[in-house]
Amino acid sequence: MELNLALNRKGNFWEELSSYLNKEIDVELIRKAYNFAELAHKLQKRESGETYISHPAWIAKVVAQMGVGEEAIMAALLHDCVEDTPITIDNVAENFGDEVALLVEGLTDVKRKTQGIEVHKTNIEVFRKFLFSSVNDVRVLIIRLVDKLHNGLTIDSLPKDRQIKYAKRIFG
Repeated sequence: MELNLALNRKGNFWEELSSYLNKEIDVELIRKAYNFAELAHKLQKRESGETYISHPAWIAKVVAQMGVGEEAIMAALLHDCVEDTPITIDNVAENFGDEVALLVEGLTDVKRKTQGIEVHKTNIEVFRKFLFSSVNDVRVLIIRLVDKLHNGLTIDSLPKDRQIKYAKRIFG
């Protein structure tokens, strides 16, 4: 499987994401999650100056290409809503169901539990065991890894000192 990891700098994020939704996916439900996330993040911008929806839309595009299901696509779109906006897990559950809410909650938990941890060669096995024991659904790890990948691919918009700090954290 070849994934399209190209970054969209044009701003038509829904159009690009929707082109990767297969016929088994409920496009209207994904569009509802996209609109929900776009509204929740409407006042936020990425460091690059792009509208914030560019980030969750790119993650959702990659998750869609991986074929892990519409719940994972919606969780990719909604993952930062609970962390960065007044949206709650209950709001997610009410609008998108318990499975999506559990994925979003799992993403929030993984981020909280791993924030600030520096992984070195000597403790990578301990970190791996911790990560897998604390995650109940592999889709949470998939979405989190794609999230980190997008952050790494867009590092050029950060000031040089933050780029170096981020690279050191990721690559040791």
